Amino acid sequence: MKYVVIRTSASSSMGMGHFMRCLTLAKMLKNTGEVQICFICNSDFPRNLEEQLKLEKFELSKTKEHSLLLFDVRIDAESTIELIKNKKVDWLIVDHYRIDETWEGRLRPVVHKILVIDDLANRKHDCDALLDQNMHSNKDKRYVGLVPQHTECFLGPTFFLLHPDYYQHQHKQKEKKSEIEFVVNFGGSDPTNEISKILNTIEKHLGQLIGSHFHIVAGPLNPIKEELHRRCLHLKCVSFYENTHMPTLLANADFAIGAGGTTMIERCFMGVPSGIIIVADNQIEGTLAARQQELVFKLGKSESVKEFEILSFLKSCLAFSAPMEQIRKNCLEFNKQLQKKGGHPVISMLTRG
Repeated sequence: MKYVVIRTSASSSMGMGHFMRCLTLAKMLKNTGEVQICFICNSDFPRNLEEQLKLEKFELSKTKEHSLLLFDVRIDAESTIELIKNKKVDWLIVDHYRIDETWEGRLRPVVHKILVIDDLANRKHDCDALLDQNMHSNKDKRYVGLVPQHTECFLGPTFFLLHPDYYQHQHKQKEKKSEIEFVVNFGGSDPTNEISKILNTIEKHLGQLIGSHFHIVAGPLNPIKEELHRRCLHLKCVSFYENTHMPTLLANADFAIGAGGTTMIERCFMGVPSGIIIVADNQIEGTLAARQQELVFKLGKSESVKEFEILSFLKSCLAFSAPMEQIRKNCLEFNKQLQKKGGHPVISMLTRG
């Protein structure tokens, strides 16, 4: 039985994207029956995410890092070493934007191998393997000079960590319905408050959106989810979720609006054309690459997207315009790239003898 430690963080301020992709990886490893997993997270790690780990029977330890305080590489490294020094760690998996080769170098003596999950390519890493699953036009050159020559690199959406439930729901025939269904989701916390912007558009232009229904997924760490829920109760064409089973929701959806990054690739895989509002700088490159492949409709960066642009996108979807139908076809072709024959290469690497 191999012992794998995952160092990542989540909070309402930083979001839960890092944690969610690590959780997906952990579940994939768990399904092999060959791995014991321990998460090491920040001191203010959300209670509801702790409950998720408990349900999956994953261990959880916490470092001294607090999401709202300045990250000290030395203190966090020493805190992590203290937590694992008496363990035989086969793989240390790191998914954290503030961790680089300095932190990793300090952990080298107490672990066998290190896997880094990254998508910024803006700092050096001391690792045996690196996974960057996002879309990038120059993916093969992004980490040249940033990782040792011996590092095994898994680059691009071919290596996307997709929850097994997506594969189970991808070919389900959509139910016949009288309304066009939209999924609206901006991750676990929606830090730029995009859902409010979309609700404003719906409230002001109900007459132009007849025949549509919106599934609003606020996310468990959204600080204003109660307020959003109250607003949704007044709209017959809106259903509200704090959390939901996204594969099922997307399997029945016609279109979506959301952020770039991991959830964008999930929507593409499910053949759901989506309008992308970029909510963080690390989503820019991947969204542009997806747009170049005509897999998404790019609405723009959060601060520049206005309500009339959202309305225009929604009306284009309701009209089943040619560009939207082309995006749907391209997504279904993209789906074939993510089919894993013989298992995921990263999972095989982590479990091999």
